[in-house]
Amino acid sequence: MRKIPKPYEIYRHFKGRDYQILAIAKSADDLHEMVVYQGLYEPYQIYVRDLAEFLSPVDRSKYPDAEQEERFKEITFGTPERREMQETAPRRETPAAAKVSEQREKEDSEAHVVSPEPPVHHETPGERAMRQKPGIDPVLLRFLDAETDDEKLDVLTQVRQQLTPALFTPMELSLGMEPQEGVDPDIRYKQIKNTLQYKQKYEKSRRG
Repeated sequence: MRKIPKPYEIYRHFKGRDYQILAIAKSADDLHEMVVYQGLYEPYQIYVRDLAEFLSPVDRSKYPDAEQEERFKEITFGTPERREMQETAPRRETPAAAKVSEQREKEDSEAHVVSPEPPVHHETPGERAMRQKPGIDPVLLRFLDAETDDEKLDVLTQVRQQLTPALFTPMELSLGMEPQEGVDPDIRYKQIKNTLQYKQKYEKSRRG
């Protein structure tokens, strides 16, 4: 008795075409076994045939000149026929093989760890001022690097006694104010403070 075909085995029909076994299935009607196989030539059609018929010999009364005895003959590894078929047949994966390939590609992609790019550093106003004018006063740097109006107001209050006329101009410019050079320092301080307080109120009313 001939062995039962297995998935991925290659069989040659006595008329010369090659086929790949996909599965051995059972009929839903009477549970007899069926062979599911696919042609290894365009359009790669899938067929279903009764197992007993698939393994049957060639009908010599109809095909007396057939070169092989079996209707379908397995092409085993290592035979000249199998090597020739592997070299010349179009490469087409079965659905099961394609699924395995897809899973392997997924695992390979997950195994490949991409190193995260270092975070981009955005230059602060204080750093920019330091780059443009090395040795800039640290008091001015604190004011320029304060991110919110609240923070700027806090810094302004904390450094009140350290402010000099030379520091007021860049502070005013950073707030979009017209530099008040020559004006009394106390007045310039109050104008900067009032500007920050006004901006605070405007932002709160806009959010509210």
